[in-house]
Amino acid sequence: MKYLKSYKLLTESIKKEKKEVELPNISELKIVDIKTIEGKNKWHSSKDKLIHMILDLGEWEEFPSSKIPEFYQNIKKWIPSLHEHRCSEGRKGGFFSRVRMGTWLGHIIEHIALELQTLAGDDTGFGRTRGTGKKGEYNVIFNYEKKSRGILAAKEAVKVAKSIIKGEKPEIKEIVEKLKKK
Repeated sequence: MKYLKSYKLLTESIKKEKKEVELPNISELKIVDIKTIEGKNKWHSSKDKLIHMILDLGEWEEFPSSKIPEFYQNIKKWIPSLHEHRCSEGRKGGFFSRVRMGTWLGHIIEHIALELQTLAGDDTGFGRTRGTGKKGEYNVIFNYEKKSRGILAAKEAVKVAKSIIKGEKPEIKEIVEKLKKK
């Protein structure tokens, strides 16, 4: 009985500590610009067809994925094919490991854009996300095979990330079908 009482006190204490996280307005996460890069560039020595999206995280800059309730669980459930992404860890599941530990939304959007193109049948896989020098603003760079598809993948990746943040299942199959028509 003594242990049961201690367990109840511990679980009540944990529940009190789990406060509702007040997240920024989803509209703060926005695309500033999208351009294509063709030919030699500073981002990769051999990839010559790149999307360059400037993404403003706004207040989301203060919220890595580990601070967004249910984000890790939902992205794994709704886009399971991202398990193939090795990311900087160099192994399958590396990207999910980074999401679980906490990574920035620009990095996540880069991987979503790549995966949407892959699901549409393209052979993509290179991406980089780096700050622009302005607080909360990032260069999201990734390769494409078809320009119109790459641009659409960038826009749709932001929408997918916003859906996951809101706890809403993104319509991945519909997005992939739209990309295939580009």
